[in-house]
Amino acid sequence: MRTVAQIQSDIEILPVEEALSLGAWMQCQVMRQSIAIICISTFNFDAMTKFFSDIGFTVDIGENQICPLFNRGRGAFVKHRDLQINIEECTTGKPTGPVHLWYLGFNDEETERASRCGYSYHEETGLYGTCRSVVSPDGGIIQF
Repeated sequence: MRTVAQIQSDIEILPVEEALSLGAWMQCQVMRQSIAIICISTFNFDAMTKFFSDIGFTVDIGENQICPLFNRGRGAFVKHRDLQINIEECTTGKPTGPVHLWYLGFNDEETERASRCGYSYHEETGLYGTCRSVVSPDGGIIQF
């Protein structure tokens, strides 16, 4: 199994223009406040929504929100504090791929909860402190 450091070396930070071509990004203005929603399409819709729910995100499955935006399958609105993600069941084309996310919105109690959910969990201490991560069913890494 690869370490978090090895996987981090494979992750590339892209300019917004390039990131837009890899996934769907919707931005709208609401009361002078910019809101960004990351849209992810996956073949593992049930496993991914369960994963986000298990690690502490609020998951709203159904058509009462602005998803699905780009697929005809099911959609879920996933939220934790200010982070908002649309997860869509991929029905056409290719899924967006594994979700790699560095999320600083977890407190210590939420991080502890995520570590006990049964998913592959890693913790490494390095020069800049402790890095904790959990691997999603799609193979992506969520760091907190």
